[in-house]
Amino acid sequence: MYCSYRRLMEKGSSNPWQETLREATGEFRLDGSALREYFRPLEDWLRTENLRTGEVVGWSYGKDTLLV
Repeated sequence: MYCSYRRLMEKGSSNPWQETLREATGEFRLDGSALREYFRPLEDWLRTENLRTGEVVGWSYGKDTLLV
């Protein structure tokens, strides 16, 4: 089921990426839950800091410009 990175990359675009993912991992879907779990402490800290300092995350739109 699992194969080498080189073998996967050699396929290029000849196969749908979902098939290459299945060959590499045994799964047809990507799942980012492990990354979210790993970074949850950072996300919680950032949320708390933004509330404490009044920082606003996102974009504001001016009359003629996008303010970031």
